[in-house]
Amino acid sequence: MRSWPVFVLFLMMSTLSTAAAGEPLQYRLETGHVKCAQVLKSPNEIRIQVELTRQESEHFAELTRGHIGQLLQIVHADRILLQAIIRAEISSGMILTSGFDSEETANRFIQTLSVGHCR
Repeated sequence: MRSWPVFVLFLMMSTLSTAAAGEPLQYRLETGHVKCAQVLKSPNEIRIQVELTRQESEHFAELTRGHIGQLLQIVHADRILLQAIIRAEISSGMILTSGFDSEETANRFIQTLSVGHCR
């Protein structure tokens, strides 16, 4: 399984599958879970902001509330996008990632989600 760049997680996403003891929980980020995404550029890094749908945001908040302290992998198309320990319920429905080497790479990732750009 090929990994995307390491991401910084501000807010996370959906379907967690229960794993065996010692294995991380997995959340599958699916196109239907995402309302929109956009590339955010600064002089030092390129990031992507992903906004979950309202329904998925509520679902994700419930999932994270029930798994505080556990390692979570966010996976899209069989690629691990992120690994992080859940520290608190995540209810905002927003995810902010970093670690992209170019704007082109970030835009290609957004295309894999098949969603529009946030305004």
